[in-house]
Amino acid sequence: MTSSGVAAVERLFDEHDAQGWHPGAHLLVVRHGQIVVDRFTGVADVRRHRPVTPDTLWLLFSATKPYVAVSVLKLVTEGKIDLDAPVADYWPEFGQRQKGAITVRHVLTHRAGVPNAHPARQPWVWPSWRLTTRALARSAPELPPGQEVAYHALTFGWILGEVVRRVDGRPLDRYVAEEFCQPMGLQRTYMRLPRALWDRRSVPVAQHNDKDLREVVLILNRRLIRGSLIPAASGHATIYEHTLFYQLLLQRGEWNSQRLFQPQVVDLLTTPSNPDPGQMDLVLQRRSRWAHGVSLGGPPRGSYVTFMGRHSGPHTFGHGGMRSHAAWADLDRQLICAYFTNGLLNTATSDRRSQEMSEAVLAACA
Repeated sequence: MTSSGVAAVERLFDEHDAQGWHPGAHLLVVRHGQIVVDRFTGVADVRRHRPVTPDTLWLLFSATKPYVAVSVLKLVTEGKIDLDAPVADYWPEFGQRQKGAITVRHVLTHRAGVPNAHPARQPWVWPSWRLTTRALARSAPELPPGQEVAYHALTFGWILGEVVRRVDGRPLDRYVAEEFCQPMGLQRTYMRLPRALWDRRSVPVAQHNDKDLREVVLILNRRLIRGSLIPAASGHATIYEHTLFYQLLLQRGEWNSQRLFQPQVVDLLTTPSNPDPGQMDLVLQRRSRWAHGVSLGGPPRGSYVTFMGRHSGPHTFGHGGMRSHAAWADLDRQLICAYFTNGLLNTATSDRRSQEMSEAVLAACA
């Protein structure tokens, strides 16, 4: 990366902070395995004036989803899960109420037709895996499976997490810890926040007067919820360890001479889910480029610009988190960008924040 480009990225980080878009933020850019930009600012907890530090545990929101997807795809490459098999083959109770045709691939690509199934609207059951999955199994589909793209914000994780549990025998948080975190030496990456680390957490703040954002903040700042296994949204990590997970993906499963998963996992993860690179997502109400558990980059299509920027490519992939986070990697450039904040913005401003930073990072590689 050019020195002038890095300087431009750092100036933009300062400009975003001056805009008041977030109480605290951390930006980390890694190229060829080396940290190029590492900037943090502000407070992780506004009420207690606790500053952002390198040890801040960020609530990942939907940036947790790649951990779920890689877990499933690892089992696929091991011959334990068939992407095109019905979910009910692994979890028979799920097949009731006309959900028998929903496949594992449908869930990974947000085409299962159950984006807002019953438990997604009942946060009081989230602390109980048994109650949540039972309610989900009893839910009726909202859309025909396999046809429409509709972002499964929470149901994505519960369905795939239960498939992993049924196939492997371990709950998803234990699977991620034992298959990825422990072999990599990651000590601050969790699928749910441990009680002992409550005072290291980031505290999300609704930066705009948005009813949905206020509700999210109210629910997800509760200790009981932050400590619950909600695989599509409850991950916590330092920004350094989150980028290490992306580095593992860039290295196609190899870590310190160990093979944690086959290279085909990354191929599957980044395979487009539809020939149309900008199909309308009925939940997000915008065009999307879903692969198998992550979003893909690429040039603008109409008015849609991915959060990875206009100059991202088909081998750029990642996931955002509740209008506050953006993390992505580029296989061709061997580049990772993670931009974590605790400021939840309206969609337009959040998109602008992520796109501007992504484009500045990509421009620095020219």
